[in-house]
Formats: sequence, C-alpha cells, structure tokens
Amino acid sequence: MGFDCCLGTVLESLAASRDRRASGWALPQPTAKVVAAPTASSSPWRISGSIRVREERWDWFGARRGNHYTFSGFALRLRAERQNVSDGWLFELRAPFLLGLTKDATLPAPAGQQGHGANYRDANQGQEIGAWLKQGFYRRAVGSDLTVGVGRFEFSDGLELSSRDVDLQWLKRERLSQRLIGPFGFTHGGRSFDGLLFSRSRPKEQLTTLLAAPTQGVFDLDGMGSVESVQVGYGSVVRRIHGKRLEGEARAFAIQYADRRGRVLKSDSRPLAKRAADGEPISIQTLGAHSAVLKDLPLGRVDLLAWGAFQTGAWGQQSHAAGAFAIETGFQPRRLPWKPWLRAGWSRYGGDGNPADGRHETFFPILPTPRIHARFPFYTLSNLSDQFAEVRLQPDRRTTVRLGAHQLRLAKSADLWYAGGGVFQDLPSFGYSGKPSGGQTSLGCVLDLGVDRRVAGDTDLSLYSGWARGSDVARGTFGGRGALYVFLELNRRW
Repeated sequence: MGFDCCLGTVLESLAASRDRRASGWALPQPTAKVVAAPTASSSPWRISGSIRVREERWDWFGARRGNHYTFSGFALRLRAERQNVSDGWLFELRAPFLLGLTKDATLPAPAGQQGHGANYRDANQGQEIGAWLKQGFYRRAVGSDLTVGVGRFEFSDGLELSSRDVDLQWLKRERLSQRLIGPFGFTHGGRSFDGLLFSRSRPKEQLTTLLAAPTQGVFDLDGMGSVESVQVGYGSVVRRIHGKRLEGEARAFAIQYADRRGRVLKSDSRPLAKRAADGEPISIQTLGAHSAVLKDLPLGRVDLLAWGAFQTGAWGQQSHAAGAFAIETGFQPRRLPWKPWLRAGWSRYGGDGNPADGRHETFFPILPTPRIHARFPFYTLSNLSDQFAEVRLQPDRRTTVRLGAHQLRLAKSADLWYAGGGVFQDLPSFGYSGKPSGGQTSLGCVLDLGVDRRVAGDTDLSLYSGWARGSDVARGTFGGRGALYVFLELNRRW
C-alpha cells in the first residue's frame, strides 16, 4: 500500500479510501470503467479521468501595468490502469490548456514575474496547449512485503505511510507533506519523476527508497522530457505511534540532490557577476525527521506536529550548510457546531547572513509543492519565518472552510525574498527566483479564506481568496502595499 500512496496512483484494490488532495487540488477516487473482460491470468484494464478548470485573478503589489490580470487554465487527465495480485500498470495522459495570459506580467528587474500568469507565459513563449505522458510505470510485489516500481510516477515526501485516522491523514497531507519533494499538482503542468521506487511495508513500519530525475512540466506545457542533469535520491523510515487514545507517526529521512546544469544562473544573494562565473554543480545532502501525534482528551482532541531538517554540501563554488524547522499545534473541541479545528504554529527556513563569506546558508527546499505551505504563493520555504494561526470548519459533510493569518519575515536581511518550487526545465529557469530585501526583514502579513464544496459525488468546487499586506521588503521592490489572489476552480472526475 505504501508504494501506491507514494505514487499517488489509483490502484483500487490497495487504496479504495485514499484521499487525493495531497497535490493541492482534489482528486478523489475516480469511477473506473472496465474496458476488457478479465482473464484467468489478469485483471481488466480500467479507464478513468478528470477535468479541472480554474479562473485566476492576480493583483500584484503596487499599481504598475501588468500587476493586475486574469487568466484561465484547464487540465485534462486520462488514465488506464490494471492491478493484479502481484503487479500492476498505470498510464496517465495530461493535457493542459491556458487562455488569456497577459504579455505584461513580467517587469524589468528587480520586480520580475508578477504571479503564476507570468511564470506560464515566460516558460512557454506564447504556447498555450500541451499534452504528454504524465505517468507510465510498472510495479511488482517481491515477496510478502517488498514492492518495486520503475517508470514515470508522482511522489510526495511525508505520505509514505497511509493512516486510517482521518485527522492524522489530513494533518500529514495539508501541513506536513511535500515540503521537500512533491508533484506540484496545483500547477497545470505538474511534476513527475523518472526512475525507481522501492517500498517495504510492515504492520507498524514503512521503508521507502527513491532514485529518480524530475520531469519537465509545472509551468512548462511540454512535460514529456526529463531534466536529466538533476537527480534526487530519497530514503525514509516511518513508524506508527499508537497508544491509549493516541494516534501518530514518526519519520526519519535523508535526501541527496544534485544539479549539474552548469549553464543555469543560480538564485542566491551574491552579486550577478559572481553567480554568472559559477558554473560548478550543486550537491546537497539533507537529513531530517518529523513527528505528528493526536491525543483524545475529555474536552477535545489535541495535536502536535514537529518537523526539522539540516543540509550540508556544495552550492557551486560555495560550501553549503542550512537548517529549517516547523512546530505546530491544534485543538478540536468536542460537540461544537461546524466542528472547529484551531491551529497555530511557527516555521523558520534559514537564510544567508553574509553573501561574501564563501558559505551558502540559505535553506534549499529542493522540489516541493509550495502552495500547500504558501496558499498565496508569492513566497517559498527559504530565508523565511512564518507565524500562523488558522481555523478549519465543516458546516456540513460536503463543505470545508479554512481561514488563516500569516505573519511573514525574512530570516536574514542580507539575503533575498525567494519564490518558486524547484527545477521544471533544463534551461533557462533555475526553479527559484529572488528579489532584494533592501536590508529589511518584514515581508508582510497574509489573510486568506478557502472554501471547498463537494457539489456531487464526482464534482468539487473550490474558492480561494488571499490578501497580502506588503511591508518593508515588498514595498522596497514594488512600492504598493497590497496584493490579492483569487481563484474559482471546478474539478470533475469520471
């Protein structure tokens, strides 16, 4: 079961109740259609799919031309799969289409790209439609507990071990997973991995190993190719925590990341001439752990989540050493209307306090899905301090409401304000961009509201609105104080 959870696939016999919102948008179990009668030696092929439509409005900081625009995106997914007792196949086609991209959403430095519309426009040079093989892999059970997979698949760190506890699974999916490796499923292109995946499942433990290269995609509408100059290796062990009125898990993990694209300009706080002259590869080792537990008390349910990671290695010509942590807690009082879940926490991702000392100390998020942890994605998990409070409500079984507030600061004033989600092209994009801090640390505050509604058994509707009040760092680049991001999304499965 762990292998399929890592891949985010729909192998029904192993994952009939798996929730599919991990990549940032809803993809519950689709209704599969049998297109071939089973034989004595194999199960039937099953066909399923989904269509997602999203209208986005971006009002970036300030009032310059190009800061305000609306565009539409469509993402069609078609999949064919077959699951036998000991092995299985899955093929998935993805076809995104964009409409209404503006030509004016990228401004001269240091302002740069103004939201995702600019990212799509610059990555595709006017192209607005694409189609490619998003997933195509073969998995096989070896013995009683080992599963081996090869091919193209999706992967989300932190979701290796599925939980039957609904609250624990939500906590992992929405507040823990994909901080460092994810499919970036919120974008219309998304990310996959070409490589090998090994999973050993035991009653209380899950061991996972990944060796792969990321594919193109995300903002690029040509996601067929791999970025072969970038490789990632991942290994983790996850153990269940179970006790009297207690549910949880603990994970230890290690990641090896290498980027040998010597012609790509690195995003860091060194002067442009220094970065342009640095054609050496990036090689980063990350060690980390997390623990997530929920405890039932007479007045309600309490949860505690802790996550941390330390990095070492080489950032081109510089040595690299950086760290990050997150700690969060929540409370669900019993017998109240709308089932409130109150949460608060603090996370910090290291920054570089001295760009001239030959040591790179900015935490590198590797290949994450940023929007899970930055719902208004004008920042990323790098050189950042994020204090937040949030309430989750359920007016009825079909509706979920999330209201949140974030106070954002840069970890180091000498470093940059970073945004992005990792490599998605061989050239020319590095995957992250940085804007000057102006010697300040106060980035701003964010208030947001999200409403998700299951309007039918196979159709979801989502509305999100995020407002950011820019402080010293944002005003230094854009002048204006506020930014607004609104989208309405429809997702239908069959």
